[in-house]
Amino acid sequence: MARDSMMPKKIPIAVYACAHPGWGGSFQYAASILAGLARLDQQKFEVKVWYHDPAWIDTLKTLPVQTVSVPLRLRDRWYGLGVRALRIVKARRYWPTLARAWERLHLVTAMIDAWHPAICVNLQQTSLNLSPDIRQISPIHDLMHLYEPGFEEVGANPEWDDRQWLFSGIAQRCSAILTDGQVGKRHVIETYPFTEGKVHVLPFIAPRSLSDATPVRPQALSPAVEEGAYLFYPAHFWSHKNHKTLLEAVALLPHLGQIHCVFTGTTNKNGYDEVVKTIERLNLGASVHTLGYVSDGELSWLYGNARCMVMPTFLGPTNIPPLEAMSLGCPVAVSAVYGMPDQLGDAALYFDPKQPSSIAQAIETLWTSQQQRDELRAKGQDRIRRWGPEQFETAFLEILKGVLDQTPSVTHDGGVDNAENPAHKGHDG
Repeated sequence: MARDSMMPKKIPIAVYACAHPGWGGSFQYAASILAGLARLDQQKFEVKVWYHDPAWIDTLKTLPVQTVSVPLRLRDRWYGLGVRALRIVKARRYWPTLARAWERLHLVTAMIDAWHPAICVNLQQTSLNLSPDIRQISPIHDLMHLYEPGFEEVGANPEWDDRQWLFSGIAQRCSAILTDGQVGKRHVIETYPFTEGKVHVLPFIAPRSLSDATPVRPQALSPAVEEGAYLFYPAHFWSHKNHKTLLEAVALLPHLGQIHCVFTGTTNKNGYDEVVKTIERLNLGASVHTLGYVSDGELSWLYGNARCMVMPTFLGPTNIPPLEAMSLGCPVAVSAVYGMPDQLGDAALYFDPKQPSSIAQAIETLWTSQQQRDELRAKGQDRIRRWGPEQFETAFLEILKGVLDQTPSVTHDGGVDNAENPAHKGHDG
């Protein structure tokens, strides 16, 4: 008997990675799931990762997984045209049929279907139109287009329609849906009642990349900003991030002296013009420092040397920056919205993000009370220790194994590589 025929069959697990670093928290969440998959017994499981963005290459090289690179250019040339064409007819009666048929032309869909894994783990909020006997796992980080539709970045078309299509697909196709907390779980079940029983809470963790990075003061940071004399807010300048009200809160605190505000994040978002106008109106030009994109080392330094991190966002259910701050010993004040109190417990101060006076009170407490900062720092570090990468990965693997137990027995000979299968299809990620 040939030696290969005597080799034990392995359970094939497909992984789809279309996230890229610019997605922020969802990219970090994806990387954490992948780290959990890398812990699987290689004698029993065969993991193959399909990815688009070259940012995954360095990480994938360190993991015991097979990889298939699917260049973005193959996807974008014709898939984007197809999506736009379908949007034109989406109000017609045949929109669902046309859209589902188009999904079957996705490059990644065909490649994973041809390999025919027992399960496909989507590292980000997406689902594939795979054969029905292939189970899928996907996260749903938020349904804010339904709960906060007033913000155009989530509630205006075509974004609203895109989100509806995306999340309904996940709800219908996936055997397990991952949410960041109990509030997120409740939102999914309220929206898609048929998902009850397959929604699992897998909270965010502080990413390893920051704790592993060597802190470096950003070169773009003004020498006028001294260590421990600024509040920090890392967020793209979307309207829902609420920089404007934070600045109005700072303007209420002249008795504390000059409070420098250091912001990171891209400025090509719909809230930035209003921030610029607010800075001018409140005469805060000398106090506000916008750094744009910063490296992990610079971000680590900014957290580690800030008096506090203040996050007045309107959206949730939960967020990663407070966890990043806690992991690096930075006291936190955040909006009391959605799942934030559940996520952070007594390790943060809370305020009403609509009220500058409420934000100002939290800032003043952290600015003036060393005792309060020390207490929050200690409580934050304790929460980080109790829910970190090891706990996250273990919890994810329990969810994965639960889904596999429900999956029909599908095995695959170890070592077979179908990356050159000509049936290429694409996905929009």
